Amino acid sequence: MQTQSDPILLHSKLSSFLLFLVVSLLLFSCSKDQYSVINLETNVKNVVQLPFVEANEELQLSFSLLGENGTIQVKIAAPNAVSAWYTTVQAENKNNDGSYTVGPLAMGNQILLPRGQWELTVINQDGLSLSEEFTLSESSESKKITAYPAVFNNQLVNVPIGATLYCYDQDGELLSSQKVENQSIDPAKDTKSVMIEIDNNQYLLNL
Repeated sequence: MQTQSDPILLHSKLSSFLLFLVVSLLLFSCSKDQYSVINLETNVKNVVQLPFVEANEELQLSFSLLGENGTIQVKIAAPNAVSAWYTTVQAENKNNDGSYTVGPLAMGNQILLPRGQWELTVINQDGLSLSEEFTLSESSESKKITAYPAVFNNQLVNVPIGATLYCYDQDGELLSSQKVENQSIDPAKDTKSVMIEIDNNQYLLNL
């Protein structure tokens, strides 16, 4: 036997469904608007491995995600339309706006990072994605050094004045750090490797 549905009941159900759909879309829209990249910063360093003078240019990104503090998927695309890096990053804090660091990223020995418009793409655990563009400009000229740091008679020589010296043990643990006031320095006891940092340059040397 066929029964006729009550038009009033059908109208009520349809109205409830439409209301639910509108509310859901509004909530999704709000959550997506609140999910954004803020405080994006780039840091490019020239890293030189001594004594071979093998140089790499390295990029590091730091940013916060508004309304997100969990694990995210990250893609960073270079402006050459060929090079891209994919990684998973965990927030460095558990605040509502998580802080993230990506990198260092490098093209390879003696290969400069492409200059121009780069793109950062982020996907959170809910599958929401967003993209942010940033620009790498031509690097400003760093202070020139007349000779590379070296080791002579268990002493560091040719260390640039004003640089910061970091001393590490055989396990890579930091032993000490200091501002350089003399070009010849006795490294800390048990030092197996050092990093000398000045401007945007880092010099790595094993003792």
